[in-house]
Amino acid sequence: MRKALTLGAAAVLVLGAAFVYRMGRHDVRALSDFSASYEQFDKAVSEQTLNDLRVKSAMKISSLTKNDGSMMKVAREVSELAASEVRSPPQGRGWRV
Repeated sequence: MRKALTLGAAAVLVLGAAFVYRMGRHDVRALSDFSASYEQFDKAVSEQTLNDLRVKSAMKISSLTKNDGSMMKVAREVSELAASEVRSPPQGRGWRV
């Protein structure tokens, strides 16, 4: 009887150890899969963010380029007005020093 009880306890111990080992192996594999999935997610998010920043910077540069022509036109007009003022002062006021 004692031998059967010892054999039963040993069987339960072996089965319990096998179960714990299998669960541990499963957990390690799940953690490594999670780590790989998270790295892929992180890389995808980083690439998407980088692409968004590239698009925004391209839009700002495009806007600056588009408005650059009108700014140059205004600067030229101001320069021409200043040159005409220097060439002929307003009538009746004269030059003040």
